[in-house]
Amino acid sequence: MTKSSEPKIAVPLDEWAEALIDRTLERHLNTCPVRERVEKLEVRLASLIAFMAGSGLLGGTVGAVIAKIAGV
Repeated sequence: MTKSSEPKIAVPLDEWAEALIDRTLERHLNTCPVRERVEKLEVRLASLIAFMAGSGLLGGTVGAVIAKIAGV
């Protein structure tokens, strides 16, 4: 390639690099299959925590009622 046929870059290197990184990250976020799996795990974890809190609350309430009935 001769000097006259080399492409000229009109954008400063810093701006070009940032644009390239932003575009790459955007493409990764849109095409990465891990994102869906993580969202499913988050929902399952939230459900598990809710079930544990609910069973603790229900068990404590029933235990308190039984203790009051038994006169303890």
